[in-house]
Amino acid sequence: MNPRSFFAELKRRHIYKVAVAYAIVGWLLIQIATQVFPFFEIPNWGVRLIVLIIVIGFPIAAGGFSWIWFSLKNKQQSYRVISRLAVG
Repeated sequence: MNPRSFFAELKRRHIYKVAVAYAIVGWLLIQIATQVFPFFEIPNWGVRLIVLIIVIGFPIAAGGFSWIWFSLKNKQQSYRVISRLAVG
């Protein structure tokens, strides 16, 4: 696959926006966990678990967003076609 077409596809599916939002929220959750967990005497592996869940969740979030985005977009296109057929 051509790298330019790959990055163009990521841009078309709005994956960049999802990646930036996910990175910001993930960073915020990690910061909160590292500050709050010691106060409640939660073991250190709890922070590691949060980081692992955030890292594993990124592909799921990006793929899910892309799938939802295109299913909604396809529904709108199909509604337009159906309305044109019904009118015409």
